[in-house]
Amino acid sequence: MGLNKVILTGRIAGDLRINHVKDRMVVNFPFAYDVYKDESGFINAEYWLNKDNKIVDYLQKGSYLILDGSLKMDVYEKDGERRQSTVIYVNRLELAPKDPKYNTGSNKSAKKTAPADSSSSGDIPF
Repeated sequence: MGLNKVILTGRIAGDLRINHVKDRMVVNFPFAYDVYKDESGFINAEYWLNKDNKIVDYLQKGSYLILDGSLKMDVYEKDGERRQSTVIYVNRLELAPKDPKYNTGSNKSAKKTAPADSSSSGDIPF
């Protein structure tokens, strides 16, 4: 048996599609992730959770996330033609801190330095 594990960081790239199935709900959304420098990749994500889970209230287009899941090829037929798409089945989803590459620098911490010692003895002052 092989290993099928994916961890991606990126943004929700479109509207959420939420469907209710018995006591659960499934959330589908397009997900954009960085591939190389200015190139992005896109994959569909599917996340199953309990109906009372409130994380959906915090998800929207542009939300920065960490997805942990596995890949699956969905095969379907459309207009008599066989098609396939790759989907990440999300096992765990986390709202990530703001993407560092979009940080404006408004919360830069000031670097503190110790005051200069006027003595020339070279001893450590503690």
